[in-house]
Amino acid sequence: MEVWLLNAAHMKAVPGRKSDVRDAEWIAQLLEHGLLAPSFVPPPEIRRLRMLTRYRVQLMGDRAREIVRLEVMLEDASDQVVLGGVESEDDVGAGDADRNDRGRTGSAGPG
Repeated sequence: MEVWLLNAAHMKAVPGRKSDVRDAEWIAQLLEHGLLAPSFVPPPEIRRLRMLTRYRVQLMGDRAREIVRLEVMLEDASDQVVLGGVESEDDVGAGDADRNDRGRTGSAGPG
């Protein structure tokens, strides 16, 4: 007995009735008349190679996503560091006034 793997889309493309009750009979008739061809099933070596290729593509996608995630995380951390070190305009003005007061009185003042 020879087993064939058939593409369902190819069977649906052949005109005729295809109800659930008569599917097996219909497929047998299509095969008898040579209207269906078996799907290609690659040998085990090629299947392993395809599997490894798909896995490599997946790993490359994962790597790219992790790089972008790391870049975003570093940008966010950089923004937080910059925002933590920048003074607002009010603080800058107050700091200038404080420095001027210290210069006049000679005291270091608070802080």
